[in-house]
Amino acid sequence: MILEVLPDITFSIDCHDGQMGSGLRHHKLIAAAVEYSEVKDLLRAKPVIKVVLLIVLTTVIIGSAQADSELSGLQLLQRQLKLLEGAFAPRSFREAADKWAEGVKTRNGAAQFAVLSPELRSRLRNQYEELMWVTGTSSPWVSECAVRSERKISETQMEFDLLFKLTTSAGPAGEYIVTLAVGKDQDRYFITRIISEVQGLFPY
Repeated sequence: MILEVLPDITFSIDCHDGQMGSGLRHHKLIAAAVEYSEVKDLLRAKPVIKVVLLIVLTTVIIGSAQADSELSGLQLLQRQLKLLEGAFAPRSFREAADKWAEGVKTRNGAAQFAVLSPELRSRLRNQYEELMWVTGTSSPWVSECAVRSERKISETQMEFDLLFKLTTSAGPAGEYIVTLAVGKDQDRYFITRIISEVQGLFPY
């Protein structure tokens, strides 16, 4: 539609669902800053002000549209991530332990994070972000990992002892045990506690 801003000045503004965009709100703020009569006299005296005002208003509207577009992009990315985590979610106690172990072996912090409990996520997010979601070290690295034993603690909790074998270009670099506590909340399974013998392998 064509919106009249001031005498002899018009500009186009998009409308969606019968409502004007955020650019109009900015226009109202600008118009409220000066008296209408003063602006009218100023425009008659200096027509170049018309151009300047149009540029300012257009910039505000375009900036608002870009901000809305960026917000929509962020929301889409967040939704995509949520769906991916849902597809990756473990369906059993053992699967939670296996997926976490595979994430450690491949140094994939995002895969590890996806199977952590909400409490562990809150506590460890900063560490993962500081590591750019890449855990462990280039040397030594995890060459093998396997569940050595498991214990049922209750109907909603199990513990697993995982054996990790490390290696370097020169050969084996030791074996370590990591104990995982895996909890269940309705149909969700996640890591609730991690006890590790080796430093630097995980961001804990």
